[in-house]
Amino acid sequence: MGKSPRRANIKECLDVEVEFVMSTPPITAKPTTPLWEVARKMYENNIGSILIVDEDGKLSGIITRRDLLYLLASGIAARNPPAGAVMSTSVITASPKEQVIKILGRMRKLGIRHIPVVDDDMRPLGVISLWDLANLILSCVEDALEEHE
Repeated sequence: MGKSPRRANIKECLDVEVEFVMSTPPITAKPTTPLWEVARKMYENNIGSILIVDEDGKLSGIITRRDLLYLLASGIAARNPPAGAVMSTSVITASPKEQVIKILGRMRKLGIRHIPVVDDDMRPLGVISLWDLANLILSCVEDALEEHE
């Protein structure tokens, strides 16, 4: 998680821009990357999603821990398909300048835990996860409690 500016209250905390909270650098793979290699990269980097990028480095999909669980349980993972064959292609993205509160609402509404943060050309800059947001909120609560002591 990036360093966020110290905030005086929860509202200010949630008004912070995504670029201060997102995890960087984004961990990526190509559509041709075998699924087992995708899973290994996720494990080695202790992350819950990996971004699939095309030859130009533009976002083309995402594979999450939930996706891997489904692929294992369904037997699809045993065939070790390429990432491009099993990735989610309707990826919800965020801009680095969006407010955290908007991203939190989007995650809640759509039931997702990871949102790639991309530039105007759809090149990944980072990922904002529910874990990143939980850490931000906890830091804000701790700051607020310290101020009231």
